[in-house]
Amino acid sequence: MPAIEFIGYSREEAVERMNRYIPLFAHLEWVDDFIFQIEADSKVIGSNRIEQPLVRVRSRFPERIEITRNILLDYEDVESLVIDFRPRRTASEPKE
Repeated sequence: MPAIEFIGYSREEAVERMNRYIPLFAHLEWVDDFIFQIEADSKVIGSNRIEQPLVRVRSRFPERIEITRNILLDYEDVESLVIDFRPRRTASEPKE
């Protein structure tokens, strides 16, 4: 599932952006897999003292990240991360 995190935005700005972007994903077969992470107000400030808000896209599927990033690039600076997910071992599985 692609996770979209709004970094450096107020809660209201993040919700506004989420509502703007959901329709942009409507044509994707996996649209219902998106999740949005909205936290309390935050600031992202560079060493040049300029605010630099961005959107971070995370997923286990690089092709979904690329599609999502390409949709958002007209609106946002986008950072992306590929997640490596490993389910926990059961007691019967040997340790490597």
